[in-house]
Amino acid sequence: PPVVNEAIHHIHLREIFQAIPPRARRCLDIGCGWGRVASVISSRRDIFINGVDLSGHFVSFFNKRLKKKGRAAVGDVRRLPYPDHSFDFVYCIVSIMYLSAPVDQEKAIEEMLRVLKKDGVLLLIEPNTTGVQLVRLGGFIPFVYRALLGKPKVETYGIAFDLHELQTLIKRVHGRIIEKRGYPFLTLFLLPTVFIGKIFPAAAKVILSGCSVLDRIFPSPGLSYFTTWIIRKEAVGQR
Repeated sequence: PPVVNEAIHHIHLREIFQAIPPRARRCLDIGCGWGRVASVISSRRDIFINGVDLSGHFVSFFNKRLKKKGRAAVGDVRRLPYPDHSFDFVYCIVSIMYLSAPVDQEKAIEEMLRVLKKDGVLLLIEPNTTGVQLVRLGGFIPFVYRALLGKPKVETYGIAFDLHELQTLIKRVHGRIIEKRGYPFLTLFLLPTVFIGKIFPAAAKVILSGCSVLDRIFPSPGLSYFTTWIIRKEAVGQR
């Protein structure tokens, strides 16, 4: 339902505006799509946003939407078309999940850190295995949709990350984790609000607002549907 999508969209934006360095002038949007996030950032900050996406159609939409405030290009996150130390801020929202091979995931994060300035910030938001299984009820929800409701397309096909797995991956490519945050209350109430939101969107909005408040107080990543990672480059010689 739109009310649920909107709540998740606001979480993404809130995390970005909290993480973006105050003096950032150039940032990179990985998996930029049509500019869902970049268009909001560019409207609030004096910043130029480069985007990378595999889809030429999305890249075209992005460029038309941002006009002089950004420029996207068709590209692969494993081979970013930018020099070292190019960006003050790099963000990637649920895009590494489409790389199923660990070697590709590692290369993607390594490339993001390569193009990040020495004092820059990298923000990742990716699905968390435990939280995803909670929302799926261990696979029962997709089964109901497919077998009982006859809807073959239930989920976005991608992977989720165990917290330790992604943490190890980040450290392996010399990323220094500053913070990781989760949204346990959004996760616990996500299924109910999906169903409520189709019939009583106003009620779902109230529930999601309450979840947002509680998640800011208790941002535990362990039971979260997705996790936010704030990362910097590891200083030379620091291990």
